[in-house]
Amino acid sequence: MLIVLCADENYIMPCATCIASIFENNKDLDLHVAVLTEGLTDKSLLGLKELSDKYDKTIEVKNISRSAFDSLKVSDRFPVSIYFRFLIPSLFPEYDRALYLDCDIIVHGSLRDLVELDLDVYACACVEDQMADDIRILNHFGKSSVYFNSGVLLMNLDYWRQHDISRKCISFIRENPDKCMYPDQDALNHVLSGKVKYLRYIFNFQEQMYLNHSELFLSRDKWNEIDDSKCCPIVVHYTANIKPWFKECSHPLKELFCQYRGVTPWRLVKDKEFYPIGKIGRVTRFLSNIYKSISFHR
Repeated sequence: MLIVLCADENYIMPCATCIASIFENNKDLDLHVAVLTEGLTDKSLLGLKELSDKYDKTIEVKNISRSAFDSLKVSDRFPVSIYFRFLIPSLFPEYDRALYLDCDIIVHGSLRDLVELDLDVYACACVEDQMADDIRILNHFGKSSVYFNSGVLLMNLDYWRQHDISRKCISFIRENPDKCMYPDQDALNHVLSGKVKYLRYIFNFQEQMYLNHSELFLSRDKWNEIDDSKCCPIVVHYTANIKPWFKECSHPLKELFCQYRGVTPWRLVKDKEFYPIGKIGRVTRFLSNIYKSISFHR
């Protein structure tokens, strides 16, 4: 089973934590994990090798050039690495399927059901987005298909190659920047409308699904399944801006993330070293770095 994550140096710790959670709960599966990146430090590469050796599983690091994505919109929240998933069909021609995972995810159970899932004529299998029934989403994309979250994609690579899905997604983002609030996700929803198989919420349980029913952006007829899934999610997706590696995170399963980080070479990283994104977070990080620099040279 090919599993692919995309990460830069800023996201290597959560990436490694996600990989550790996969290995911890899927020791019986033959797994090949690939990390797509613009480049990692020698220290990070050594950490991934240590993780690979610990579980006797393959972790392959592939360096990607950003040149193919130069004209696409990027930001602090959406770095260029979010587009690397579009390269998976061409980078791994020997595989007919791949499981793509965002790095802000932990896998807290077996992936065997996904390994054995029949994709048939579908481009991929995925879970609907936590805001799929928000009227703004419905107005933006229409009601012809359910808006899905792109953080977990079980990809039918043969379908992607045959129908040139990657090129179509990149073209959509390039030609419609005003329509892409969530660039990669919006493009995938547009190009793959009606061509995806929907999975149970346990395979991508997103943060807003922990809200009270009255605060959900999902219709009432889905509440029972959400409540059932809340007890035993297999894939936990920390979708909020305040990630579990920020000390301010209040996610109910923050400690679960810390537990898996504890079996990685990044286990000594402390939450106090991280701050929320945004202006306050950036200023705090800037001042913190100055302080560390002064302390280092004393």
